[in-house]
Amino acid sequence: MAQYFLTLYLSNPAEGANPLISLVNANLSGLPSTTIINAETDPLLSDGGQLANKLQEAKVLFRQVYTGVTQEFFGMVTVVREAKEAQAFAAQRFKQVLGNWNMIIYYIVISPNRRLKQ
Repeated sequence: MAQYFLTLYLSNPAEGANPLISLVNANLSGLPSTTIINAETDPLLSDGGQLANKLQEAKVLFRQVYTGVTQEFFGMVTVVREAKEAQAFAAQRFKQVLGNWNMIIYYIVISPNRRLKQ
């Protein structure tokens, strides 16, 4: 499916190999921790799997696949139990990855004249 959309986006098929377009062709080492949340019934699941494998090789991946749900599940919290779980998982990952960003934002936005402790 992604190939179809690429034909609408690219001038020619060779552009698809560009690492800026196809992350599976890029050097992903050194990237910050990356989280991928996939639904089991998602037309892009295999593409997400390819990217996940590449990220796992670079040691930056955190992936979660939710079984028994479709592509739109993440926004269906009121009716799909897995959506609530996925949103909680995403929030947990944000907290892990961002760490003390809320304190940094406080210093920069609320108290711009304060200096961060080194």
